[in-house]
Amino acid sequence: MMFPTIHLNGTSGDDLLGQTVDAMLALSDTITAIQAAGPNSRDYYVQPGQQQRFAQAQQQHDDRLAKLTAIQADLVAIAESIHAQMAPRKPVTTIRAEWFADGTQATCTCGRVDCDHVLNAQAFAQVRGSVSAVWEEVK
Repeated sequence: MMFPTIHLNGTSGDDLLGQTVDAMLALSDTITAIQAAGPNSRDYYVQPGQQQRFAQAQQQHDDRLAKLTAIQADLVAIAESIHAQMAPRKPVTTIRAEWFADGTQATCTCGRVDCDHVLNAQAFAQVRGSVSAVWEEVK
């Protein structure tokens, strides 16, 4: 089964999870409605071979429910995959690094000297003149 990957250019994890949960809830309501609409032997007794026809109708009904239950299991697996990706993506701290093309000292909120954040901001500044860059560090 293919699972979506949460990334900056795609749908947000919250939206992916919300859409999947909405589909799971709608499918759950559908399964409940179809279970209630199962065949009744009284609706087949006037037909020739009534026991065989009712058994066939019951089997078809069970097959439909099995397909929906399998889809529901797929949606649960997708939701679990999305949730697992979201948990480690919560930011621990936000870091702001600045670099100015005029030679002003670079600063970074991480508190480290010559950190990668400042070096990255410096590289951006060479292209753009000056830059203020923000990163979210995750666990």
